[in-house]
Amino acid sequence: MDPFNDYELVWPAQDHDLNAAPQENWSFSDLGWQRQRFGMRGRIMGYRRAAELLHEAMVTSHSIRDLDTVVFPYVACWRHFVELQLKVLVGKLRALSALPTEARKHHKIDQLWNEVRNLILEHHPGERDDLENVSRVVLQLAQMDPDGQEFRYPIRTDGTPTLPATDRINLTAFHNAMVGVANYLDAADTGYGELLDTKLEMDAYDASEFDNQVD
Repeated sequence: MDPFNDYELVWPAQDHDLNAAPQENWSFSDLGWQRQRFGMRGRIMGYRRAAELLHEAMVTSHSIRDLDTVVFPYVACWRHFVELQLKVLVGKLRALSALPTEARKHHKIDQLWNEVRNLILEHHPGERDDLENVSRVVLQLAQMDPDGQEFRYPIRTDGTPTLPATDRINLTAFHNAMVGVANYLDAADTGYGELLDTKLEMDAYDASEFDNQVD
């Protein structure tokens, strides 16, 4: 279906309601359940899945208009996935290194990645090859979109055009590279999350043993 021409025209109606109650099992999103079970993880998974679905839609629609327009939310979803995942990883890795918790409120994925990379090397110095491959792609993405605005707006706040050096994107190559990065970051999140859980359990056990000795 061509969303520009072949859709059914919908006009604002009296019964339209963004807060309407669900009517069917497969026609609603359960944000409350997701929030309780996954927290930030739900959003990270959602942005990655959205990018995957948009890529599939673009390359199978055989529509030039899809290829030239859907690419903006597509890349934005991948970039936001990377930013959120890196912020979570920074927190876990800093906790593993017994460093104080510090929120990262900026959107610079190159800075986030460099911090994650350095912390990973502290724990696993032998991962340099994988880290270099991830670094290349993440830094390319950061150069393309330094602050998360390039694919959202055509003009920056200073009046200059966004994406000045990007005219074409090889969607197949781009997607393969991003899936590889996503798989690595997901594995790192899982692995370091388990290490952190073990560390917290051991710390709690040691504290309990110390309290028993004092008593």
